[in-house]
Amino acid sequence: MKRRILIGFVALILVFGAAAVLLSAAVVQSVAREQLQDRLAEESRLIAARLEGQDALSTLQQVVTTSRVTHIAADGTVLYDSWSDKPLENHFDRPEIATALQEGFGSAVRYSTTTGSTAIYEATRLSDGSILRVAAPERIARSIAAGVAPYMVFGLVLIVILSVFFANFLGDKLIKPLLTIDLDRPEDAVVYDEVLPLIRRIDQQNRHNRAQLDALEARRLELRSEERRVGKECSSP
Repeated sequence: MKRRILIGFVALILVFGAAAVLLSAAVVQSVAREQLQDRLAEESRLIAARLEGQDALSTLQQVVTTSRVTHIAADGTVLYDSWSDKPLENHFDRPEIATALQEGFGSAVRYSTTTGSTAIYEATRLSDGSILRVAAPERIARSIAAGVAPYMVFGLVLIVILSVFFANFLGDKLIKPLLTIDLDRPEDAVVYDEVLPLIRRIDQQNRHNRAQLDALEARRLELRSEERRVGKECSSP
């Protein structure tokens, strides 16, 4: 019984712990993505402010950032890209560009044919109608979640180890009252409420057994008395 309690308790902890780790990793990745989007949006606005009244190409070349910075004309022509020196195709149909042209700001999370990976884009429309876009690979958010994962796994292992000791302690507490039950006098046992029906059942069975034994003893005495009476009658002349 103790072993079953231990295995069941640990299995339950493992299932819910693994689910918690996966859920936490998803939450961390989602939060990291939102923070990355906010950072890119702020970076896009700051760079856009620097470009106002300045030569766009020379100003952008002086920008120091790990993000991908792209300057796009109102017709979608790529004027500058910090990650590519090659001519790029027209970007007019890119969702973040289309939104920025209409609303002033645009964002998107999509696959990039230029970098060959999924990226997060934040675009800002400049006063001359052109678009400044800042982007970063989505894998940055995933790497943050991956960096937190070992700590989550360590926490799960620690919880499992502690649960083993707790389950062992709990098993002892549950089983100890059962081991102290005197089967001849179960009504004297001090147990928790959940075991009382068992105690009553044992007591009822004991009473039934004693009644049967008493009946058998009475019948035995009756038969012996009858044997003696018959024996006396047979021995009389």
